[in-house]
Amino acid sequence: LRIAYLGPEGTFTHLALLNHFGGAVKPIAVTSISEVFREVEARASDYGVVPVENSLEGSVNQTLDCLGESSLVICGEIILPVHHQLLSTEAVLHDIQRVYAHEQALAQCRAWLDRNLPGAERSALSSNAAAAERARSESGAGAIASKQAGERYGLDVRASNIEDHPQNTTRFAVLGRSIPQATGEDVTSIMFSMPNEPGALHSLLSVLAAAGI
Repeated sequence: LRIAYLGPEGTFTHLALLNHFGGAVKPIAVTSISEVFREVEARASDYGVVPVENSLEGSVNQTLDCLGESSLVICGEIILPVHHQLLSTEAVLHDIQRVYAHEQALAQCRAWLDRNLPGAERSALSSNAAAAERARSESGAGAIASKQAGERYGLDVRASNIEDHPQNTTRFAVLGRSIPQATGEDVTSIMFSMPNEPGALHSLLSVLAAAGI
């Protein structure tokens, strides 16, 4: 199976893919969430894996936008505990003058960075793995990423589990072209639109509440 995912190798999406499919698949790294959708729609990949929601920072809007426009369906989900490491080639923590990470990772570690690296510049990149790759080639740089990304890009862990909330988790969706058979332990996601008028959201959600959902 060919599985498209938001790369490069070493991102949390890559870890979610391996967690769900195991190692007997061919991961296809792409540079954007919309490209994951295109890979599966064009049958260049059998499935795709994208982040949907973080327990602290909320929804991943690009994924939701693509789901609204795409013919693909969600046919699986992975809930992954997210632990951020501060990675660098610098031997001393306070020699780190710039910190690279995905914007959500920077937000999830904001309080730790304020306490421990208050003067360091913070720069958002497309992924945490891209941040690790950048930090490897710059002096005075650090990256927020997974332990696996540090191993892949030759960076040392200078601080472990720096996320502000230890219960931090991210939900990932497995995208496919057809709905899988019911198992009896299924989750349903519903996307809907509504008129811009008072009480519209209440009218829709009250149907779910009345049904005990």
